[in-house]
Amino acid sequence: MNKVICDVCGTDYPETATQCPICGCVRSGGAQTSSGDNGEKVASGYTYVKGGRFSKANVRKRLKATQAQQAAQLQAERRRDDEDDEDLEEEEIGTSSNKALIVIVIVLLLAIIAVSSYIAITFFGGSLRNKDKDYTSPVVTRPSTSETVPTSDPDLIPCVGLEVHDTEVKLTGADKVWDLFYDVQPVDTTDNITFISSDDTVATVDANGRITAVGEGEATITVRCGSFEGVCTVVCEWEQHVTDPTDPTQTDPTQTDPTETDPTEPEDPELVLELNRQDFTLSTKGESWQLYKGDIERDKITWISDDESVATVTDGLVVAVGNGRTRIRAQYDGQEAVCWVSVSVPEDVTEPTTEPTTEPTTEPEPTEPEPTEPVVEHELLINGVVPSYQYEGLENSADISLTASDDANVNQCSISISGAEDVQWSNDDEAVCSVDADGRVTAKAAGDARLTATVDGVEYLVYVRVTNP
Repeated sequence: MNKVICDVCGTDYPETATQCPICGCVRSGGAQTSSGDNGEKVASGYTYVKGGRFSKANVRKRLKATQAQQAAQLQAERRRDDEDDEDLEEEEIGTSSNKALIVIVIVLLLAIIAVSSYIAITFFGGSLRNKDKDYTSPVVTRPSTSETVPTSDPDLIPCVGLEVHDTEVKLTGADKVWDLFYDVQPVDTTDNITFISSDDTVATVDANGRITAVGEGEATITVRCGSFEGVCTVVCEWEQHVTDPTDPTQTDPTQTDPTETDPTEPEDPELVLELNRQDFTLSTKGESWQLYKGDIERDKITWISDDESVATVTDGLVVAVGNGRTRIRAQYDGQEAVCWVSVSVPEDVTEPTTEPTTEPTTEPEPTEPEPTEPVVEHELLINGVVPSYQYEGLENSADISLTASDDANVNQCSISISGAEDVQWSNDDEAVCSVDADGRVTAKAAGDARLTATVDGVEYLVYVRVTNP
Protein backbone atom coordinates (compact mmCIF):
# COMPACT_ATOMS: atom_id res chain seq x y z
CA MET A 1 0.00 0.00 0.00
CA ASN A 2 1.31 3.41 -0.88
CA LYS A 3 2.15 5.91 1.79
CA VAL A 4 2.21 9.65 1.80
CA ILE A 5 5.36 11.57 2.85
CA CYS A 6 4.62 14.64 4.91
CA ASP A 7 5.97 17.78 3.36
CA VAL A 8 6.73 19.28 6.75
CA CYS A 9 8.14 16.61 8.99
CA GLY A 10 8.87 13.86 6.45
CA THR A 11 6.74 11.25 8.25
CA ASP A 12 5.16 8.69 5.99
CA TYR A 13 1.59 7.75 6.67
CA PRO A 14 -1.06 5.81 4.80
CA GLU A 15 -2.49 7.57 1.85
CA THR A 16 -5.92 7.02 3.21
CA ALA A 17 -5.24 9.64 5.93
CA THR A 18 -5.99 13.30 5.22
CA GLN A 19 -3.31 14.69 7.53
CA CYS A 20 0.01 13.79 9.06
CA PRO A 21 -0.49 11.96 12.31
CA ILE A 22 2.70 13.46 13.75
CA CYS A 23 2.63 17.19 12.87
CA GLY A 24 -0.97 17.46 11.84
CA CYS A 25 -0.04 19.03 8.49
CA VAL A 26 -2.88 18.67 6.01
CA ARG A 27 -2.10 16.46 3.09
CA SER A 28 -1.54 18.58 -0.04
CA GLY A 29 -2.41 17.63 -3.52
CA GLY A 30 1.18 17.57 -4.55
CA ALA A 31 2.40 15.52 -1.62
CA GLN A 32 5.04 12.98 -2.47
CA THR A 33 4.39 9.27 -2.02
CA SER A 34 6.41 6.15 -1.39
CA SER A 35 5.47 2.59 -2.38
CA GLY A 36 6.09 -0.82 -0.94
CA ASP A 37 6.84 -2.08 2.47
CA ASN A 38 10.55 -2.48 1.93
CA GLY A 39 11.12 0.96 3.34
CA GLU A 40 12.38 2.48 0.09
CA LYS A 41 10.95 5.92 -0.30
CA VAL A 42 10.79 7.38 -3.71
CA ALA A 43 9.48 10.77 -4.64
CA SER A 44 9.10 12.27 -8.02
CA GLY A 45 11.91 14.85 -8.44
CA TYR A 46 12.75 14.65 -4.77
CA THR A 47 15.31 12.68 -2.82
CA TYR A 48 13.97 11.62 0.47
CA VAL A 49 15.74 12.96 3.48
CA LYS A 50 14.73 12.09 6.95
CA GLY A 51 13.09 14.98 8.65
CA GLY A 52 11.49 16.42 5.44
CA ARG A 53 12.32 19.35 3.31
CA PHE A 54 12.18 21.66 6.23
CA SER A 55 14.65 19.75 8.29
CA LYS A 56 17.88 21.49 9.27
CA ALA A 57 19.88 19.39 6.85
CA ASN A 58 17.60 20.23 3.96
CA VAL A 59 17.45 23.88 4.92
CA ARG A 60 21.29 24.13 5.11
CA LYS A 61 21.55 22.34 1.81
CA ARG A 62 19.10 24.66 0.16
CA LEU A 63 20.85 27.67 1.79
CA LYS A 64 24.21 26.59 0.45
CA ALA A 65 22.69 26.06 -2.95
CA THR A 66 21.08 29.47 -2.82
CA GLN A 67 24.34 31.15 -1.66
CA ALA A 68 26.31 29.39 -4.38
CA GLN A 69 23.74 30.49 -6.93
CA GLN A 70 23.83 34.06 -5.64
CA ALA A 71 27.66 34.06 -5.66
CA ALA A 72 27.62 32.76 -9.21
CA GLN A 73 25.13 35.47 -10.21
CA LEU A 74 27.21 38.14 -8.43
CA GLN A 75 30.38 36.93 -10.14
CA ALA A 76 28.62 36.93 -13.50
CA GLU A 77 27.36 40.48 -12.87
CA ARG A 78 30.86 41.63 -11.93
CA ARG A 79 32.24 39.99 -15.04
CA ARG A 80 29.67 41.80 -17.15
CA ASP A 81 30.49 45.10 -15.39
CA ASP A 82 34.23 44.60 -16.01
CA GLU A 83 33.56 43.88 -19.66
CA ASP A 84 31.40 47.01 -19.91
CA ASP A 85 34.15 49.11 -18.23
CA GLU A 86 36.77 47.77 -20.64
CA ASP A 87 34.53 48.56 -23.57
CA LEU A 88 33.98 52.09 -22.22
CA GLU A 89 37.73 52.66 -21.72
CA GLU A 90 38.47 51.41 -25.19
CA GLU A 91 35.81 53.73 -26.54
CA GLU A 92 37.24 56.73 -24.61
CA ILE A 93 40.79 55.91 -25.71
CA GLY A 94 39.63 55.65 -29.28
CA THR A 95 37.82 58.98 -28.99
CA SER A 96 40.92 60.75 -27.53
CA SER A 97 43.16 59.25 -30.20
CA ASN A 98 40.78 60.45 -32.89
CA LYS A 99 40.79 64.00 -31.48
CA ALA A 100 44.62 64.14 -31.37
CA LEU A 101 44.83 62.80 -34.89
CA ILE A 102 42.35 65.41 -36.11
CA VAL A 103 44.40 68.23 -34.48
CA ILE A 104 47.64 66.96 -36.06
CA VAL A 105 46.03 66.76 -39.49
CA ILE A 106 44.67 70.32 -39.19
CA VAL A 107 48.11 71.69 -38.17
CA LEU A 108 49.81 69.91 -41.08
CA LEU A 109 47.23 71.31 -43.50
CA LEU A 110 47.77 74.86 -42.23
CA ALA A 111 51.57 74.47 -42.52
CA ILE A 112 51.26 73.21 -46.10
CA ILE A 113 48.98 76.14 -47.00
CA ALA A 114 51.42 78.69 -45.45
CA VAL A 115 54.46 77.23 -47.23
CA SER A 116 52.60 77.10 -50.53
CA SER A 117 51.51 80.74 -50.18
CA TYR A 118 55.08 81.86 -49.40
CA ILE A 119 56.49 80.01 -52.40
CA ALA A 120 53.80 81.41 -54.66
CA ILE A 121 54.39 85.00 -53.53
CA THR A 122 58.19 84.73 -53.61
CA PHE A 123 58.68 83.01 -56.95
CA PHE A 124 55.61 84.05 -58.89
CA GLY A 125 54.66 87.41 -57.35
CA GLY A 126 57.55 89.32 -58.98
CA SER A 127 56.89 87.88 -62.43
CA LEU A 128 53.21 88.72 -62.12
CA ARG A 129 54.03 92.32 -61.16
CA ASN A 130 56.42 92.65 -64.08
CA LYS A 131 53.83 91.14 -66.38
CA ASP A 132 51.14 93.55 -65.25
CA LYS A 133 53.18 96.78 -65.30
CA ASP A 134 50.42 98.63 -67.10
CA TYR A 135 47.99 97.70 -64.35
CA THR A 136 50.28 98.74 -61.46
CA SER A 137 51.59 101.90 -63.14
CA PRO A 138 49.21 104.23 -61.21
CA VAL A 139 51.31 103.55 -58.08
CA VAL A 140 54.30 105.31 -59.71
CA THR A 141 52.35 108.57 -59.78
CA ARG A 142 52.11 108.70 -56.00
CA PRO A 143 54.53 111.13 -54.32
CA SER A 144 56.07 108.47 -52.09
CA THR A 145 56.82 106.18 -55.04
CA SER A 146 58.10 108.95 -57.29
CA GLU A 147 60.87 109.64 -54.80
CA THR A 148 62.16 106.09 -55.06
CA VAL A 149 62.19 105.99 -58.87
CA PRO A 150 65.67 107.62 -59.19
CA THR A 151 67.25 104.81 -57.16
CA SER A 152 66.80 102.53 -60.16
CA ASP A 153 68.65 104.96 -62.45
CA PRO A 154 71.77 103.13 -63.70
CA ASP A 155 73.62 106.45 -64.01
CA LEU A 156 73.57 107.00 -60.23
CA ILE A 157 76.86 106.21 -58.47
CA PRO A 158 76.38 105.91 -54.69
CA CYS A 159 79.04 106.99 -52.21
CA VAL A 160 80.82 104.06 -50.51
CA GLY A 161 83.30 105.92 -48.33
CA LEU A 162 84.12 109.33 -46.82
CA GLU A 163 87.24 110.43 -44.94
CA VAL A 164 87.82 113.88 -43.45
CA HIS A 165 91.57 114.43 -43.04
CA ASP A 166 91.27 117.74 -41.18
CA THR A 167 89.93 116.65 -37.80
CA GLU A 168 90.76 119.96 -36.06
CA VAL A 169 91.36 123.45 -37.46
CA LYS A 170 92.36 126.60 -35.59
CA LEU A 171 91.63 130.04 -37.04
CA THR A 172 93.12 133.10 -35.31
CA GLY A 173 91.29 135.98 -36.94
CA ALA A 174 87.97 137.02 -38.39
CA ASP A 175 87.53 136.13 -42.08
CA LYS A 176 90.36 133.62 -41.91
CA VAL A 177 89.59 130.74 -44.29
CA TRP A 178 90.44 127.06 -44.46
CA ASP A 179 89.67 124.65 -47.32
CA LEU A 180 88.56 121.39 -45.74
CA PHE A 181 90.63 118.38 -46.86
CA TYR A 182 88.49 115.27 -47.40
CA ASP A 183 88.15 112.28 -49.76
CA VAL A 184 85.07 110.46 -51.04
CA GLN A 185 84.89 107.03 -52.66
CA PRO A 186 84.39 106.81 -55.54
CA VAL A 187 85.54 110.22 -56.70
CA ASP A 188 82.79 110.31 -59.36
CA THR A 189 79.92 109.57 -56.97
CA THR A 190 76.65 111.27 -57.83
CA ASP A 191 75.61 111.59 -54.18
CA ASN A 192 75.51 115.15 -52.88
CA ILE A 193 78.37 116.32 -50.67
CA THR A 194 77.02 118.70 -48.05
CA PHE A 195 78.74 120.78 -45.38
CA ILE A 196 77.01 121.95 -42.19
CA SER A 197 78.32 124.21 -39.43
CA SER A 198 77.00 123.66 -35.92
CA ASP A 199 77.37 127.39 -35.13
CA ASP A 200 77.39 129.97 -37.93
CA THR A 201 78.30 132.68 -35.43
CA VAL A 202 81.67 130.99 -34.94
CA ALA A 203 82.45 129.61 -38.42
CA THR A 204 80.61 129.17 -41.70
CA VAL A 205 81.23 126.68 -44.48
CA ASP A 206 80.24 126.92 -48.15
CA ALA A 207 79.23 124.20 -50.60
CA ASN A 208 82.89 123.60 -51.57
CA GLY A 209 84.09 122.97 -48.00
CA ARG A 210 85.68 126.37 -47.44
CA ILE A 211 85.52 127.34 -43.74
CA THR A 212 85.43 131.03 -42.80
CA ALA A 213 86.02 132.30 -39.27
CA VAL A 214 83.26 134.59 -37.95
CA GLY A 215 83.60 134.89 -34.17
CA GLU A 216 85.49 133.41 -31.26
CA GLY A 217 84.37 130.00 -30.05
CA GLU A 218 84.23 126.41 -31.23
CA ALA A 219 82.08 124.89 -33.98
CA THR A 220 81.79 121.49 -35.62
CA ILE A 221 81.77 121.15 -39.40
CA THR A 222 79.90 118.04 -40.55
CA VAL A 223 80.56 116.56 -44.01
CA ARG A 224 77.96 114.20 -45.43
CA CYS A 225 77.90 112.15 -48.60
CA GLY A 226 75.18 109.56 -49.00
CA SER A 227 74.99 107.58 -45.76
CA PHE A 228 78.55 108.50 -44.70
CA GLU A 229 79.54 111.33 -42.38
CA GLY A 230 82.71 112.97 -41.07
CA VAL A 231 83.40 115.89 -38.73
CA CYS A 232 86.01 118.59 -38.22
CA THR A 233 86.33 120.75 -35.10
CA VAL A 234 86.99 124.45 -35.77
CA VAL A 235 88.43 126.61 -32.97
CA CYS A 236 88.36 130.37 -33.50
CA GLU A 237 90.55 132.38 -31.10
CA TRP A 238 91.61 135.97 -31.63
CA GLU A 239 94.98 137.11 -30.28
CA GLN A 240 95.44 140.87 -30.34
CA HIS A 241 99.23 140.83 -30.13
CA VAL A 242 99.63 138.34 -33.01
CA THR A 243 100.42 140.05 -36.30
CA ASP A 244 99.36 138.70 -39.66
CA PRO A 245 101.84 136.15 -41.03
CA THR A 246 104.07 137.18 -43.84
CA ASP A 247 102.59 136.65 -47.29
CA PRO A 248 104.51 133.65 -48.69
CA THR A 249 104.09 134.93 -52.23
CA GLN A 250 106.26 137.93 -51.33
CA THR A 251 108.88 136.01 -49.36
CA ASP A 252 111.85 134.05 -50.61
CA PRO A 253 110.95 130.35 -50.02
CA THR A 254 114.59 129.47 -49.48
CA GLN A 255 114.97 131.86 -46.55
CA THR A 256 115.75 129.89 -43.41
CA ASP A 257 116.47 132.55 -40.78
CA PRO A 258 113.47 134.31 -39.23
CA THR A 259 113.48 137.81 -37.86
CA GLU A 260 115.48 138.08 -34.67
CA THR A 261 113.23 137.96 -31.62
CA ASP A 262 113.53 139.35 -28.15
CA PRO A 263 115.19 136.66 -26.00
CA THR A 264 112.78 137.46 -23.17
CA GLU A 265 109.64 136.85 -25.29
CA PRO A 266 109.75 132.99 -25.27
CA GLU A 267 109.17 133.15 -21.55
CA ASP A 268 105.90 135.05 -22.12
CA PRO A 269 103.10 132.57 -21.31
CA GLU A 270 100.78 134.35 -23.76
CA LEU A 271 102.86 133.49 -26.83
CA VAL A 272 100.71 131.84 -29.49
CA LEU A 273 102.01 129.23 -31.90
CA GLU A 274 101.00 130.17 -35.43
CA LEU A 275 102.31 129.15 -38.86
CA ASN A 276 102.60 131.47 -41.83
CA ARG A 277 100.91 128.95 -44.19
CA GLN A 278 98.19 126.35 -43.77
CA ASP A 279 98.62 124.73 -47.18
CA PHE A 280 101.26 125.12 -49.91
CA THR A 281 102.97 123.22 -52.72
CA LEU A 282 106.65 122.60 -53.49
CA SER A 283 107.34 121.86 -57.16
CA THR A 284 110.98 120.69 -57.18
CA LYS A 285 112.89 118.14 -55.14
CA GLY A 286 114.98 119.84 -52.46
CA GLU A 287 112.93 123.05 -52.56
CA SER A 288 112.40 124.44 -49.06
CA TRP A 289 110.10 126.80 -47.22
CA GLN A 290 110.51 128.42 -43.81
CA LEU A 291 107.13 127.63 -42.31
CA TYR A 292 107.41 129.54 -39.04
CA LYS A 293 108.24 133.22 -38.56
CA GLY A 294 106.71 133.92 -35.14
CA ASP A 295 108.04 135.09 -31.81
CA ILE A 296 108.73 131.66 -30.31
CA GLU A 297 112.24 130.30 -30.68
CA ARG A 298 112.11 127.59 -33.33
CA ASP A 299 114.32 125.17 -31.40
CA LYS A 300 111.75 125.15 -28.57
CA ILE A 301 109.04 124.00 -30.95
CA THR A 302 108.55 120.33 -31.70
CA TRP A 303 108.27 119.78 -35.46
CA ILE A 304 106.74 116.60 -36.93
CA SER A 305 106.26 115.45 -40.53
CA ASP A 306 103.65 112.70 -40.91
CA ASP A 307 105.40 111.37 -44.04
CA GLU A 308 109.11 112.16 -44.36
CA SER A 309 109.19 110.45 -47.76
CA VAL A 310 107.24 113.48 -49.02
CA ALA A 311 108.78 116.31 -46.98
CA THR A 312 111.00 116.76 -43.93
CA VAL A 313 110.92 119.61 -41.40
CA THR A 314 113.71 120.93 -39.15
CA ASP A 315 113.15 124.01 -36.98
CA GLY A 316 110.26 124.96 -39.25
CA LEU A 317 112.20 124.55 -42.52
CA VAL A 318 110.22 122.26 -44.82
CA VAL A 319 112.22 120.47 -47.56
CA ALA A 320 110.61 118.59 -50.47
CA VAL A 321 111.66 114.94 -50.79
CA GLY A 322 109.22 113.16 -53.13
CA ASN A 323 105.80 113.46 -54.73
CA GLY A 324 102.84 113.25 -52.39
CA ARG A 325 101.06 115.12 -49.64
CA THR A 326 101.86 115.21 -45.93
CA ARG A 327 100.96 117.11 -42.80
CA ILE A 328 103.48 119.22 -40.87
CA ARG A 329 102.69 119.65 -37.17
CA ALA A 330 104.21 122.21 -34.79
CA GLN A 331 103.78 121.74 -31.03
CA TYR A 332 104.62 124.17 -28.23
CA ASP A 333 103.39 124.51 -24.65
CA GLY A 334 100.22 122.48 -25.25
CA GLN A 335 99.52 124.25 -28.55
CA GLU A 336 99.54 122.65 -31.98
CA ALA A 337 99.48 124.21 -35.45
CA VAL A 338 99.08 122.23 -38.66
CA CYS A 339 100.04 122.83 -42.28
CA TRP A 340 99.52 120.58 -45.30
CA VAL A 341 102.37 120.34 -47.78
CA SER A 342 102.06 118.96 -51.31
CA VAL A 343 105.12 118.00 -53.34
CA SER A 344 104.64 117.71 -57.08
CA VAL A 345 107.85 117.10 -59.02
CA PRO A 346 107.38 116.68 -62.80
CA GLU A 347 109.00 113.67 -64.44
CA ASP A 348 111.10 115.91 -66.70
CA VAL A 349 112.20 118.19 -63.87
CA THR A 350 115.87 117.74 -64.81
CA GLU A 351 115.38 118.86 -68.41
CA PRO A 352 114.53 122.52 -67.74
CA THR A 353 117.49 122.82 -65.39
CA THR A 354 119.94 122.17 -68.23
CA GLU A 355 118.33 124.53 -70.72
CA PRO A 356 118.64 127.75 -68.68
CA THR A 357 122.32 127.07 -68.07
CA THR A 358 123.08 127.55 -71.77
CA GLU A 359 120.82 130.55 -72.25
CA PRO A 360 122.69 132.96 -69.99
CA THR A 361 125.71 132.73 -72.32
CA THR A 362 123.74 134.51 -75.06
CA GLU A 363 121.30 136.56 -73.02
CA PRO A 364 122.57 136.59 -69.44
CA GLU A 365 120.42 139.43 -68.06
CA PRO A 366 116.98 138.87 -69.74
CA THR A 367 116.81 135.10 -69.16
CA GLU A 368 117.41 135.10 -65.37
CA PRO A 369 113.99 136.40 -64.30
CA GLU A 370 112.06 134.40 -66.93
CA PRO A 371 112.19 130.98 -65.13
CA THR A 372 110.82 132.58 -61.98
CA GLU A 373 108.01 134.54 -63.65
CA PRO A 374 105.59 131.56 -64.10
CA VAL A 375 106.06 130.68 -60.43
CA VAL A 376 105.92 134.16 -58.91
CA GLU A 377 103.62 136.08 -61.26
CA HIS A 378 101.42 133.32 -62.71
CA GLU A 379 99.60 131.21 -60.14
CA LEU A 380 96.34 129.30 -60.43
CA LEU A 381 93.70 130.75 -58.09
CA ILE A 382 90.21 129.48 -57.21
CA ASN A 383 88.01 132.32 -55.96
CA GLY A 384 91.21 134.31 -55.45
CA VAL A 385 92.91 131.67 -53.26
CA VAL A 386 95.56 129.06 -54.00
CA PRO A 387 93.63 125.74 -54.31
CA SER A 388 94.03 123.19 -51.54
CA TYR A 389 93.44 120.18 -53.79
CA GLN A 390 95.42 119.39 -56.90
CA TYR A 391 94.20 117.07 -59.61
CA GLU A 392 96.07 113.75 -59.20
CA GLY A 393 99.04 115.63 -57.68
CA LEU A 394 99.77 117.56 -60.89
CA GLU A 395 101.43 120.95 -60.72
CA ASN A 396 99.35 123.92 -61.90
CA SER A 397 96.11 122.03 -61.33
CA ALA A 398 93.05 122.14 -59.10
CA ASP A 399 90.15 119.86 -58.19
CA ILE A 400 86.84 121.62 -57.43
CA SER A 401 83.21 120.58 -56.86
CA LEU A 402 80.03 122.45 -57.82
CA THR A 403 76.32 121.75 -57.54
CA ALA A 404 73.92 121.98 -60.47
CA SER A 405 71.29 124.32 -59.02
CA ASP A 406 69.95 127.87 -59.35
CA ASP A 407 71.94 129.09 -56.34
CA ALA A 408 74.97 131.07 -57.50
CA ASN A 409 76.71 130.36 -54.18
CA VAL A 410 77.05 126.66 -55.02
CA ASN A 411 76.88 126.48 -58.83
CA GLN A 412 79.59 129.03 -59.69
CA CYS A 413 83.20 129.75 -58.96
CA SER A 414 85.91 132.02 -60.32
CA ILE A 415 89.15 130.70 -61.82
CA SER A 416 92.00 133.08 -62.51
CA ILE A 417 95.72 133.10 -63.27
CA SER A 418 97.51 135.71 -61.19
CA GLY A 419 99.49 138.24 -63.22
CA ALA A 420 98.05 137.00 -66.54
CA GLU A 421 96.24 139.32 -68.94
CA ASP A 422 95.42 136.99 -71.83
CA VAL A 423 94.05 133.57 -70.79
CA GLN A 424 92.89 131.02 -73.35
CA TRP A 425 90.18 128.65 -72.04
CA SER A 426 89.13 125.22 -73.31
CA ASN A 427 86.36 122.94 -72.03
CA ASP A 428 86.08 119.22 -72.87
CA ASP A 429 82.40 118.91 -71.82
CA GLU A 430 80.21 122.01 -72.08
CA ALA A 431 77.14 119.97 -71.10
CA VAL A 432 78.54 119.68 -67.56
CA CYS A 433 79.69 123.29 -67.05
CA SER A 434 80.55 126.47 -68.92
CA VAL A 435 83.45 128.90 -68.56
CA ASP A 436 83.53 132.46 -69.90
CA ALA A 437 86.50 134.58 -70.92
CA ASP A 438 86.85 135.90 -67.36
CA GLY A 439 87.16 132.40 -65.88
CA ARG A 440 83.65 132.31 -64.40
CA VAL A 441 82.56 128.64 -64.22
CA THR A 442 78.85 127.76 -64.04
CA ALA A 443 77.60 124.23 -63.31
CA LYS A 444 74.92 122.86 -65.67
CA ALA A 445 74.43 119.12 -65.07
CA ALA A 446 75.95 116.32 -63.04
CA GLY A 447 79.19 114.98 -64.48
CA ASP A 448 82.91 115.71 -64.84
CA ALA A 449 84.66 118.24 -67.04
CA ARG A 450 88.22 119.40 -67.55
CA LEU A 451 88.99 123.08 -68.07
CA THR A 452 92.37 124.16 -69.40
CA ALA A 453 93.74 127.68 -69.11
CA THR A 454 96.77 128.48 -71.28
CA VAL A 455 99.03 131.39 -70.38
CA ASP A 456 102.37 132.03 -72.12
CA GLY A 457 102.48 128.42 -73.27
CA VAL A 458 101.86 127.04 -69.77
CA GLU A 459 98.67 125.00 -69.20
CA TYR A 460 96.69 125.11 -65.97
CA LEU A 461 94.25 122.20 -65.50
CA VAL A 462 91.04 122.49 -63.44
CA TYR A 463 89.03 119.31 -62.86
CA VAL A 464 85.37 120.23 -62.23
CA ARG A 465 83.02 117.71 -60.56
CA VAL A 466 79.31 118.69 -60.74
CA THR A 467 76.73 116.93 -58.57
CA ASN A 468 72.96 117.20 -58.32
CA PRO A 469 71.44 119.16 -55.44
